[in-house]
Amino acid sequence: MSFGWFRNGRSQLDAEIERVRVRVAERLALAQAVGLLPARLDVLSRGFIAPEAVAADLDFTGRLEAARSEPEVQAHTERRLRLEVEHADMVARAAEVGVQLPLPRLVARFGLSELAREVLVLAVAAEVDGGVRRALGFLANDQTRQFLDLDLAGDLLCETPWQREALRDDLAAAAPLFRHRLLVPPPGTEADDSSLLRMPLRPAARVVDYLRDIETPTGPGGALRRVDPKGQDEPWIASPGLLAAFDAAVAGFLRLDEEGSRPVLLVVGPAGAGKSLLLRRFCAQLERPCLEVALDRFGALVPGVGVTLPGDALARSLREARLQDAVPIFSGLEALEPASLARVVDALDRDDTPCAIEVREGLASALWRPMLRVRLQSPTIAERAALWRGLAPTQGQSLDDAAAGRLAVRHRVTGRSIAEALAEARSREGRAAPEGRLLAALDRALADKQHHALGTLATRITTTAEWADLVVPDETRAGLEDLLATYRYRATLLYEWGFERRLSTGQGLSALFEGPPGTGKTMAAGVLARELDAELFQVDISRIVSKWIGETEKNLARIFDEAERAHAVLLFDEADSLFGKRTDVKSSNDRHANMEVNFLLQRMDAFKGITILTSNFGGSIDEAFARRLTARVNFPAPSAAERARLWASLIPTAVPKGPIDYPSLGARFELSGGHIRNAILKAAVAAARAGTSVTQEHLIKAAGVEYRSLGRLVRDDEE
Repeated sequence: MSFGWFRNGRSQLDAEIERVRVRVAERLALAQAVGLLPARLDVLSRGFIAPEAVAADLDFTGRLEAARSEPEVQAHTERRLRLEVEHADMVARAAEVGVQLPLPRLVARFGLSELAREVLVLAVAAEVDGGVRRALGFLANDQTRQFLDLDLAGDLLCETPWQREALRDDLAAAAPLFRHRLLVPPPGTEADDSSLLRMPLRPAARVVDYLRDIETPTGPGGALRRVDPKGQDEPWIASPGLLAAFDAAVAGFLRLDEEGSRPVLLVVGPAGAGKSLLLRRFCAQLERPCLEVALDRFGALVPGVGVTLPGDALARSLREARLQDAVPIFSGLEALEPASLARVVDALDRDDTPCAIEVREGLASALWRPMLRVRLQSPTIAERAALWRGLAPTQGQSLDDAAAGRLAVRHRVTGRSIAEALAEARSREGRAAPEGRLLAALDRALADKQHHALGTLATRITTTAEWADLVVPDETRAGLEDLLATYRYRATLLYEWGFERRLSTGQGLSALFEGPPGTGKTMAAGVLARELDAELFQVDISRIVSKWIGETEKNLARIFDEAERAHAVLLFDEADSLFGKRTDVKSSNDRHANMEVNFLLQRMDAFKGITILTSNFGGSIDEAFARRLTARVNFPAPSAAERARLWASLIPTAVPKGPIDYPSLGARFELSGGHIRNAILKAAVAAARAGTSVTQEHLIKAAGVEYRSLGRLVRDDEE
């Protein structure tokens, strides 16, 4: 006889609930037949149990066979058995025609026994069917207990003591029903053997929804996301070495999984470097979907503390992964506060679900499970150029090799930032924008995304000076032009000509500006930053040097990290104090100072940004630093002709002034540009006070004051 098949999970669940109703009716009839319940279902003991019911309960087994022959009981039993046969046939027919029913999938994926399956179905029926709930309250002789517990489950499902013992095993805390949170203990209770007898057995709301074919939830704040890697076609650039390491890790994962060793794939790398895309490739090779679990979205971030993870967040995530037959991929562990992170590590150690974890650099893992690691680095210039070319068509744009190379050298960003910048540029300029406008839009989009904390560690320097405002010797100007050209042709040198492979470290630009005070070193740094279209940040040495061991290095690390993120020019003014020569170790202070210099050497070697050092005494810079410099530019004291140009250029055009002999001022006063500027300001103040124009006499007197402030003698004829 054929009974058709179940079309979906909802139809099967309705049939299962009908079978539960018959089972409960059969139990009610049995209880009435042996005297455990009054003959009328509307009569309750109202708070006490009758002696007859106690006697019947103690002698229940001996009277059970006789009760089964009662016509009403026999009718319920026959109907229950008939429904079981019909349902089994409909489930089998559904599988034959390709209908994937949720209940059989759940049983298989969580490894439930037949008895555990029946308990879960009973619990779901009691949750969604009012008639079943009221009948359970009547069986318990207490209408305030309209739910399933172990005692009632045993009465409904078990006929022998051995079956009851098996039921207790299936409802232990370590058994699948509670371990995977298919059944959820009420708040304040524990699913252990001592408290389980009268504890409500309630299904998780997600399990009920799953059996009713309700779509996968996203979790709080989109914490859970199911991704089918077969439907993902995102461009991704990876080096052959990385792909080889990835393939080896996948092979090891599969081998350990077959051995039952519960492996974990750990992917380490900076944000946006492609960890998620790599893990989707991993799931595609396993031919399973991904369940991306953002643990940091399960709770609110407390500044200075981290995200507190709800106690059941990880268990719910692992349960959802099994329900979806997906590989759970955990991220956001760095944002968790220490206690929550410890709970995650402990839960993952106890779980047997093969999973993957993506973390940024520096997060130590204490998992005992076997781990296979794959490490991602920030993309190289060549990889960034390939990403620019590969991702541009997804937004209706195109970039040639030259434009892609320029962007790759200029912006040290990851694939995610490149994709976001292209999407933003498209929203501003539309599809197929002219290359010039597209490049400008991309520069703006990436500048807007530069979230950094460099302003809390260094001082932003804004200059209005331009290249023409620099009054320096031709040799100094040539050195600055060479430094600027080195930056502008970095794409050709590193990307097209292959110097990136030869320069694994030291790819950044670093220059030493040496010379007396006031010769224009800081001004030149500002002009260079303006030419490079970058922000200039001056590092305040007093804010980062600490007497506590290790604090200086920590502050320097933050500065270099934030500067690389901001694509800023770093200016270390009076760099002698940080970059000075190392000394023989004669005390702990010498050892500490040398450690700081060694750390600086390592960071400068790894830094890919622009660093400018200024020093009044270039010979005091440690030789190891000098060897790593891209350029060394000397700023000598200005000559008489240069001083005359400085006197003329530093007086604003709007200043009212009389006849001024600039060559005479340049010849008479050997002042640097900074001191000439101070003298001009003093002269302007004196003229404003007198209500006159700035005259030669004002400038001569102000220059004399500046001379004396430097400790120099001024002849009477000079005033």
